[in-house]
Amino acid sequence: MVVVSPTTQSFRSALVRASATMVAVLGSLGTTMLLREIAPVPIQVSVLAVVLSLMLGNSVARGLHVGLEAALEMVLLSLAAAGVAWLLFHQQTLGESLLVIGLSIGILARRYGGLVRRAGRIVALPFLAILVTPVPVVAGVGSTRDLLVWSPVGGLIAVLWTAVVTRLARHDQDLVSEGAPRPSRRKVDVPTRMALQMLVGLGVAMAAGRLLFDERWAWCVLSAFIVASGNRGRGDVAHKAVQRGIGAAVGTVAATVGTLHVPAGHRSTLVVLFAVMAVALVLRAWSYVFWAAGMTAMLSLLHAYYGTFGQTGAEQLRERLIGVALGSTIGLASAWLVLPVRTREVFRGRMAEALRALTDDDGTFPAALAALDQLVPTLKAGARHHSRPRRQLAAVRALHDLPELSDETAQRVRRRDVVRIRRSMVGKDAPEPEELVAELRPVHAALIG
Repeated sequence: MVVVSPTTQSFRSALVRASATMVAVLGSLGTTMLLREIAPVPIQVSVLAVVLSLMLGNSVARGLHVGLEAALEMVLLSLAAAGVAWLLFHQQTLGESLLVIGLSIGILARRYGGLVRRAGRIVALPFLAILVTPVPVVAGVGSTRDLLVWSPVGGLIAVLWTAVVTRLARHDQDLVSEGAPRPSRRKVDVPTRMALQMLVGLGVAMAAGRLLFDERWAWCVLSAFIVASGNRGRGDVAHKAVQRGIGAAVGTVAATVGTLHVPAGHRSTLVVLFAVMAVALVLRAWSYVFWAAGMTAMLSLLHAYYGTFGQTGAEQLRERLIGVALGSTIGLASAWLVLPVRTREVFRGRMAEALRALTDDDGTFPAALAALDQLVPTLKAGARHHSRPRRQLAAVRALHDLPELSDETAQRVRRRDVVRIRRSMVGKDAPEPEELVAELRPVHAALIG
């Protein structure tokens, strides 16, 4: 019998997800290109469909169910994004403001349950497509009417390809749906704070990018978005900001230098773009640095394919690196200074959900444990210098190492102790460590320290 290691299994899973996403991406591109042979479909609709397929694949991996509901939402959102794209060139301030709001509002939806929460997962996607679409493409081809008519079609094509590929690849079988969020005890809950952080960060990045780089503001705004997205507390943002900043810089340098002598419209640029996309999709499972590198490299390659702004290679590279560094700094500063979310709060919230799932035995414990695992890289970085992250790491390991219990008495004792720990988190109990079973003492120590 062949034993598959967790690392090998993880790689295979990432490869399957990346392959499914790339099939959806190429299918969406091919469909829109066929449509362009028989109808006046603007080229930016093809770019929109590709970007949406790419982002939808990632959303599916995080639990999004792509069905009729998602299709209707994407049609409406793509229409809204097309309107914002038009405003960017006719009512600049209003268009930029709506773009920033569109990229931020999905985070706010996390504080709700049901339809609102599900819709929030894809709200930002069409607006992100605008962000990574080169300005000459948006501004130079296709009438406003054609763009407004065909953008929803591009969004629908992306959803349909993602839905079909997801089913064929059985790529959603391991997903666990998220429950409704629990009421916050704070005046401003975590999703609201994170949404405000993103809103402020992108707003500042947009203003700085427009002031310093004129029409080439996308580098600054995209970098701020990359650094601030997936915020799991100040420590997490700080830990990842350097990685993501380095990744974005490497991707920018590699793609910019590699296309300096390649003429605009050359098909080899598109081949490299899709190769970069595929590699980034596989490697993002190991580190977001690869995804940051891939995103900025793809933006550079798109600019190279559709034509740049008449700059020299050295000017392009210098400006893009400054934009990446400035945007990353703004994203980090926003997370730290605007209603900051402490890593300890995130840890306690996710630990509370894991303990609830363990008590209720409703099948959600693996998903809750996976959510805790997302904090491990940040905790490891902090554990080098502080005792609290070390205790938190020990608590996560303790939950992973919980033994299977067949004895009903032992199960009742464990359930009783889990309930006591949960009650201690809200000040309704104060168990001594020796009163708890040994395997749960690290959890209790991490929560009271």
